[in-house]
This record gives sequence, structure tokens and C-alpha cells, in this order.
Amino acid sequence: MSEQRVGRPVGLIETIFEDFLARVEEKLADSRLDRNEIVRDLLYELYLAEAPNFQRLGDYTFPIAARAVIACFDPRNVTLEAEGGPDVDPQKYAERKPLIWFWQMFDGSPLGLNAHVGQRLRRILAPYIFARVGANFVCHRGLRWRCGYQISIGENVTIENDVTLDDRGALEIGDDVHIESGAHIAASAAGATSLGRGVRIGARAIVLAGARIPEGTTIPPSGIAGP
Repeated sequence: MSEQRVGRPVGLIETIFEDFLARVEEKLADSRLDRNEIVRDLLYELYLAEAPNFQRLGDYTFPIAARAVIACFDPRNVTLEAEGGPDVDPQKYAERKPLIWFWQMFDGSPLGLNAHVGQRLRRILAPYIFARVGANFVCHRGLRWRCGYQISIGENVTIENDVTLDDRGALEIGDDVHIESGAHIAASAAGATSLGRGVRIGARAIVLAGARIPEGTTIPPSGIAGP
């Protein structure tokens, strides 16, 4: 049996993980490739654990529910809640939609439940979705946002599980910010929101649109911070 540290795979398994992440990164960096097709194929492999076979979509002997699931691997066949909203720029959102869908679907996959891989993949995806992402970004499962392109993230930022960034307006997250599980941070066109350097947002806390949280502030768990 190969040596393995708790939570840190080594040997063949780590090589597989590294290869998977490297291939995703390589494909996203290649402007010649259609990201809808990249995501479609990756989701097929992640959920069905086999090489993509989209001929099944036209196979009427194959279960209809399974065909519907396969259709949803392609972001072009999916409607996300933010699409068509009056506060969403259609062009900017369309550019990001394939990777937003991939992020959400990856989080629910067996591989997405693996924090060792998941945090690294989210770090790869983040710069393609958000306006800015600094070094050492750590993001756990379940992050939700509305637009993506209105969110700027500084260096050494950690976002824990099931956080919502409701970016209907500009949302600036400064360096060294830590956002705990279940927190909800809002911004609107009438009220940009900023979190200063070293801010800590407690679990299930709410930051209202237009709030400007000063450097070093801690919002306690379940607390509310307004403008």
C-alpha cells in the first residue's frame, strides 16, 4: 500500500489530481477553444465517469431523464437565475456563464467535495469570473454570487462554505479578509460595498448594500452591518 498522509494524497492519486487541474487550466487559457464545450465535456466526465458520448441525446431507447441530465452538462442548454435580470450586463455575463455553471456543478460533484482539489480548482476559475483576484485566494464550497464581474478580491482572502456575494453593484473585498460560513454580503447600483483590509465577517452575518467596513473590523456571527 502506498504511503498516504491524512487528507493529502500522494503517489499516483496526487499525480491524477495534478494532471486534471493542469488540463483544465490549459484548456481555459486556450482562446481557440469554446468554453461551453470544455465545460460540457468536463461535466460529462465528472458525473458519469466515462468518455463523453453525446450521441445518447438522440437515442430514444436511452432513459429520457438521463438524456435531460446529459443536455444540462452544456451551459448553452441551461438558464441561470441571474440571466435576463435588469441589473445584469448580458455580454459580460455571457462571457462568464460557462465557468459559473461549471463552478456550481463542480461543487456538487464527488471531486468537488474533495477540498484538496476543490480549493485549487476554484482558484483557477476565479480570475475568469471575477473582476480581480489577488494571490492566495482560498474558497470553500457553496459560494454564490449574482454577476461575478462586479466583485474584486484582494490578496490572502478566505471565503468559507455557503457564502453569498450579492453583487448587484460593485463589491470590493480587501486584502487579508476572512468571510465565515453562511455570511451574506450585498451591494447594489445605488450602494457599492467594501470590506477593508483584515476585516472578518462572522458566520451567518449580513453586510447590507452600501456598507463600508473599516480596516480590521470584525462583524460577529449573525451580526448585521449597514451603511
